[in-house]
Amino acid sequence: MGSYLMAKFAWSDYERAMLVSLDSRKRVRAAVWLREGTSDRVSLDIKNVVAAAIKGGLSALDLKDIRAQVMLCNTYHLHLRPGDQVVADMGGLHKFTRWDGPILTDSGGFQVFSLAKLRKITEEGVTFASHLDGHRIFMGPEESMQIQANLGSTIAMAFDECVENPAQHDYSKDSCERTTRWLKRCKAEMARLKHEGISVNPDQLLFGINQGCTYADLRVEHMKQIAELELDGYAIGGLAVGEPTRQAEISYAVFCLKKKRFPCPEWQAVFYTHLRAHETRE
Repeated sequence: MGSYLMAKFAWSDYERAMLVSLDSRKRVRAAVWLREGTSDRVSLDIKNVVAAAIKGGLSALDLKDIRAQVMLCNTYHLHLRPGDQVVADMGGLHKFTRWDGPILTDSGGFQVFSLAKLRKITEEGVTFASHLDGHRIFMGPEESMQIQANLGSTIAMAFDECVENPAQHDYSKDSCERTTRWLKRCKAEMARLKHEGISVNPDQLLFGINQGCTYADLRVEHMKQIAELELDGYAIGGLAVGEPTRQAEISYAVFCLKKKRFPCPEWQAVFYTHLRAHETRE
């Protein structure tokens, strides 16, 4: 997934827009809630907990003291150790870590980028060589959803490909189309897991990820496509690999215009103006 900016977040009985910006080391740079219908901003802090253990000597209970609001854990690393089935047997990540706030699990898609020398991409998914001992691991949309269902996170991210920057337009376009197909498979698999009672968290949310590298035309088209899937939320991926933040701004504007949802009414005109200015530059 890489760094991301949330475009919509369904929570409780109303919707909010959540904007999150991470730096290249996955530390939160800035994060705010933008409450729909108002201009209120509420600061948000997400802590990156890759393998359900916080680096720096903190426990999950300490997160409350530093006012963290969301814990982020990594699907790929937890699958390797201690193993997602181990976490499921212990009741999911909330019981495993004793953190009672929201937990977001990355899909493993960022490792498609970060472990580029150790993986092979096909339509079915990605084959990795474990960075621990070299054994072969296959992860596709279904496997990612199954692992995240075992982890029982609040938010499960869809499996995607985070392409390198720079990347050729043709490859980025093919990657976007594959990511969309993977997203549909993720949605179907999550529905199956919930229907069969397999998910540790039956209320787990699915977030799709907007990709498109640095190409605004791909960003816009991809956001239009995934917005049609009516998911619980959307993220803008790729910012951790050096893509300019204006790509996130464009994608967020497209989502709001597509779904006719705005943090506050006056933003509608701002988004239209922003996109028209972008189209003029292009």
